[in-house]
Amino acid sequence: MAKPQDAAGSGRLVFIAILLFLFAVAVLQNTQPVMLKFLFWSVSMPRAILILISALFGLIFGIFLSVRAKKGKGAK
Repeated sequence: MAKPQDAAGSGRLVFIAILLFLFAVAVLQNTQPVMLKFLFWSVSMPRAILILISALFGLIFGIFLSVRAKKGKGAK
């Protein structure tokens, strides 16, 4: 018989898989080129690449804030 932790872990895995699938569909539907302008720099790239870069920056920033918050709680 499955333990409650195993069921919760598999449910979380299914949820993450569904989110990744939906993200992949959204990225694949946005292949049109866009012009990105930042200060004096501009570059043309597919919208999918821009979405992936933005998601990656968000992921890194979220992990950074999470680690920082955990360190702050441990110091008190």
